[in-house]
Amino acid sequence: SPIADHRLVLLESPGNDPFGVLVDAIGDIERLSRDRIEPPSSAMVELPGEDLLLGIGKRQGELCLLLDAERLIPLLEQSLTIPSPA
Repeated sequence: SPIADHRLVLLESPGNDPFGVLVDAIGDIERLSRDRIEPPSSAMVELPGEDLLLGIGKRQGELCLLLDAERLIPLLEQSLTIPSPA
């Protein structure tokens, strides 16, 4: 089944109900020390959604975009809200 090929990531922030996001895959889960995280570059700050970007992490020669879950969650909740019929 298509669901079996996906993973559910649960998100929650203070004051909000937890909810799940279906993703294609989850890679490694790893803690990054502050010295492995750089602020977003000025070129990336001009992109749509730049306010969601906390920084760029470096791990094993790869770059990871670090998103601000506290800002992302309300946007996801808004996009999932189904309007009431008129």
